[in-house]
Amino acid sequence: MYEKYLNIDKFKDFEHFLVKVNERTEWQFGLRDEYVNDDTVDPALNADVEYFGFNILQDDRMRYIIENIVTVPTLSMPNKIGNTIISHFYGARGIHGLVTGISDVKQAHVDFERIAKGDIDYLNEIKRYIDIGRQQKQKFYGTTELHTSIQTAARNYCRVKYNDPNRQASLSDIIEWIASWTADGTIDNIIENANSLKAMYDILTSKPGIGEYYGYHCATSNSVNPYLKFHHDESFCAPGPGARESLEHIFDKWTGKKFPYADMVVWLRDNQERLFERINIHPFFHNYNVGELKVFEHDQHNMKVYGTEVGLCQYGVYCWLKANPHLISKRKIARVNTQQASGVCAGATLTSFLE
Repeated sequence: MYEKYLNIDKFKDFEHFLVKVNERTEWQFGLRDEYVNDDTVDPALNADVEYFGFNILQDDRMRYIIENIVTVPTLSMPNKIGNTIISHFYGARGIHGLVTGISDVKQAHVDFERIAKGDIDYLNEIKRYIDIGRQQKQKFYGTTELHTSIQTAARNYCRVKYNDPNRQASLSDIIEWIASWTADGTIDNIIENANSLKAMYDILTSKPGIGEYYGYHCATSNSVNPYLKFHHDESFCAPGPGARESLEHIFDKWTGKKFPYADMVVWLRDNQERLFERINIHPFFHNYNVGELKVFEHDQHNMKVYGTEVGLCQYGVYCWLKANPHLISKRKIARVNTQQASGVCAGATLTSFLE
């Protein structure tokens, strides 16, 4: 359908980028002995230049959520959802240990239900650990996203909660805001009515401050929860600005008035067998088992809609770095503690990636 608009040379460059990112990720996970790149030809593909893998299990944030949040049997469903959400809304790796003061990653969970019930002592304990982290100059927010809309929405909620229209923003605002979702029916709505990725997206974007980017990527973050009723490879996508730029670059023969970004992402997924001939996903990333529980209903053995959007976004960063090699050294991510890595989401803008 869209093939006549495709620039084959640019698409092949996109595919080559995905192949190299896949190879480097396999090397990082110890699945191949070396990662080879001629840095005199393409320094933007050096091993130390950060790109996020296009397979959902190549993302260490997603693996953290699976391992330490959504499959923990003692954690309630509202707290599984709430802790998944803050991993994205804050973004810094290790955020859960930072705000709870708990070093055991399988125990470092915010209890949103206690906060929603008005447990002031517990909330003050969270705030105390936040103060400690702030004094230690720890990172609370990832550097690959713009958090302004989320921070503003959370601040405004707390202004109403405390009847203080001039209240300054606090690092605990997002936690208090998400805790209110367990009381206002939002979390119940997710559990009972999020029967598709689009339905989850609609619930999230109905909240103030949550637009397409946070709606889509927070929905896909929750898709790794095997107890929710949707998955990330549904024929729905809300491509971020980086992915949209890459689509315009690759489909440069488009002549229509309205560029069908989401449809083109789905089209790439649907036609991957002949388009992505060089993509080979290692069996290690096909699924994730926790005991007898298989996290994904469908194996992750090929390109998915979410992964295609991520790959397009990362390709946009790659193209920018190739055009501006002096910025390669600024490719940074936020790490609080590498032993508590929770990852950084993939749909950021080029500007924020290079801050």
